[in-house]
Amino acid sequence: MASILRQATPQTLVLVDEFGKGTAPASGMAVLAAALHSLGQISCNVICTTHFLELFSLGIICDGRGGVKSFRMSIHKPENEDDIPIPLFRLELGVASSSDGLLCAKMAGIPTSIMQRGEEILDAVKNGTAVKPIAKPGSSVLSSVESKACLLHFLELGGGCGGGGIAKCSKEELAKMKKLLEAWKRVV
Repeated sequence: MASILRQATPQTLVLVDEFGKGTAPASGMAVLAAALHSLGQISCNVICTTHFLELFSLGIICDGRGGVKSFRMSIHKPENEDDIPIPLFRLELGVASSSDGLLCAKMAGIPTSIMQRGEEILDAVKNGTAVKPIAKPGSSVLSSVESKACLLHFLELGGGCGGGGIAKCSKEELAKMKKLLEAWKRVV
């Protein structure tokens, strides 16, 4: 992006695909918004794909202003439980209201229990409420002091067991890790 910003002219076509993903969402959105603003001042043509819908919902970028024209991919959204989402592979005018990630996950065959958990988390994020813990009450893997100590010991040593990885673990350390994994499997 730095090279594009230095070299872009009004005759330049810039293609930006999911810039800022893999970073903290706020950082990714901030840098993308600033870069798009700078490219807009140059008056070059930009095609940008993003899942950062907040750029529009927070008014950071406005459709129809500053040379911005928004498009979205259309998708047939289910009207009932028997209906399925279908990507229509059609570009249409407007800002997307959702990334439709849960619909896509359902299409990909993600198990119902995972989908339900995803919906719980999405609802909590949208409503600004706390996400309920996934572990059953009283069954947290890290509830005991011993489990916490074992895990911290493993993590602090850069892969555990003196930094040499699992190959250098003592039998006692391996037994503790095995016990921790077995407890984790029961919770999950």
